[in-house]
Amino acid sequence: MLLCLLISSAAHGQRFFPVKVDKKWGLINSQGHLVLDPIYDAIGEFKHYGYAVMQRNGLVGLLGPDGREAISPRYEDIKVLDDSLVAVMNGGAWRVINFQEETVLNQGYRRVRVIRPGYLAYQRDGHWGIVDAQGRQVAPPAFDEVDPFENGWFLSYRDGRQGLIHPDGQVVLSPVADEIRRINDSLLFYRQGRLWGAVDQLGREKLAVRYESFRPIGTHFLKLFANDQFFIYSFGCHGLLPTL
Repeated sequence: MLLCLLISSAAHGQRFFPVKVDKKWGLINSQGHLVLDPIYDAIGEFKHYGYAVMQRNGLVGLLGPDGREAISPRYEDIKVLDDSLVAVMNGGAWRVINFQEETVLNQGYRRVRVIRPGYLAYQRDGHWGIVDAQGRQVAPPAFDEVDPFENGWFLSYRDGRQGLIHPDGQVVLSPVADEIRRINDSLLFYRQGRLWGAVDQLGREKLAVRYESFRPIGTHFLKLFANDQFFIYSFGCHGLLPTL
């Protein structure tokens, strides 16, 4: 029976399996060799990003994909958020830690989600912010919503308008836009009403909000239209070419 269990589980790619010895649980590998001493009261399945919840003395922690203890069993409850972040509960309150057991997000948040690998969106006092896996604040909880954008950037929302935040926390554009389009990191278009303007990756204005439309000309130029006129933007010159 045990052999059948091992073969079935191994077929699904699992490397380690809980085994009970003298009322305690440890791990064996697919060859049946003991790889983790039986010191736990319970061990769950290896599933969430390859981690398994284990329990000892009434508290829980995590075993990693390598079969070793990844998070020590000293929490009342635990949830794997991704391969770098874990939510843990003590005293009835949740916080988020990384796998070095450093606090990334303190207690007091209402909701939390992984916005992209290594980055966490959290809601506090009705507003959303962003922290990274080291606990560095990328955006304070000051927005109605936050979402991932292209190239590792983030969209921020307030009062129905969009803004743009760089992964290092630089506010490139406050939430004033109806739409944002990234041409490249040095030219980020945003629309207000019917008109478009653009900023660079530092939030510096590159084009005033006055253009009705734009389109690429090859890979080096853009053609912009305003008031029945057209203008040429050069990526090489990082600006508009002189009009004739």
